[in-house]
Amino acid sequence: MRVNSRILLVEDDPTIVKTLTEFLKLEGFFVSNTAGQTDAIAFLEEHERETALVLLDVSLAEGNGFSACAEIKAKYDLPIIFLTASGDE
Repeated sequence: MRVNSRILLVEDDPTIVKTLTEFLKLEGFFVSNTAGQTDAIAFLEEHERETALVLLDVSLAEGNGFSACAEIKAKYDLPIIFLTASGDE
């Protein structure tokens, strides 16, 4: 069971990163941010044990949320929540 409170935010929009990070920190979480799939996997290789949750943008400048999710789930036992700022959903 995880007793940590680090969230990996995989998001490439600086405004969304800033807003979510500020909110989550106010709620007592530690937030780390990567902007793409490759960096997210590299981060988890180093920090998987201290990461409790991945917040994952559906559309990333590098990679996409669905392929990133598949790669993360294949390697790590972490919960993932998808995010989207698209007006279509």
